Amino acid sequence: MDTTSQASEQQFPPSAVRHPPIPSKQIINRSNNSFPSPNSRQLVFLSPNHTSSQQGYLRVAKYEKLKSIRYCVGNQDDYRHLPRSQFWNNFKTWFENTFGRSLRQPDRMIAQLVKKHREKQAAMLAESGTARSETDLDQALDEWLQILDDIQEAKRQAKEDAEEYHRQRSQQMQNDMMKHRRKRIRHQQGDSSPGSNIQTPSDSGQQSSDVIQGLATALNPIAAAIESLAVSRNARRASSLAENNTVLRTDVADLKERVNEISGQMSAIREQMGAMMAILQRMDPKRE
Repeated sequence: MDTTSQASEQQFPPSAVRHPPIPSKQIINRSNNSFPSPNSRQLVFLSPNHTSSQQGYLRVAKYEKLKSIRYCVGNQDDYRHLPRSQFWNNFKTWFENTFGRSLRQPDRMIAQLVKKHREKQAAMLAESGTARSETDLDQALDEWLQILDDIQEAKRQAKEDAEEYHRQRSQQMQNDMMKHRRKRIRHQQGDSSPGSNIQTPSDSGQQSSDVIQGLATALNPIAAAIESLAVSRNARRASSLAENNTVLRTDVADLKERVNEISGQMSAIREQMGAMMAILQRMDPKRE
């Protein structure tokens, strides 16, 4: 009997022991214990490759702001001569290489620093009559503001010089045409020799050269604007959709400035052409 029972037990092992199910309340308690309590503190670190929309809105530390302004001051020649979109793309590359994270809208960050610094300086002037720059960041912003003001002053002066040049050329062309008309009238009345009253090819060529030069002066900014848009278009192809709006805003602002400059130059050229046409009409023999 004992041998037979042992053999049967070896052939038919007992089934696995089944534990009773865990109540749902205990499951909830265990799951709650696996998470930190609301009162506990956690430090969350974002990797440099973090692609969340919050990455572009991370706070910029004070030392990062200082280095950013110093970068702008040190690269002022690029800011003066390169398209704005290209300058800010270079800035973003430098920022990521320097601080290990990306900044989506550096132009907006710099603009905010400039705006706040101007307001701070204005408030100090209104309160005490003097504006002091005590911190390194304030001093760096003073340098950058001076550069921005110099750029605006240079643009204003260039616009005034172009308008004055066109005004003088227009007046000179009118004087030359009136002089030629007086000579022509004297020749018809027999007061002068025929050879001295005929306009030489050099005089005509000089007037044509003046008109062509004026047109070239007005069209050069148009060519520069088209080139800037082409560069910006290539940059937008390589950038993300989130950066396109910033680049586009910058391009539109630059283009508006160029259009304003061109419109002033074209107005002066229209005045020149109108004066020329009026003089030519008065010189028409049929009218006389």
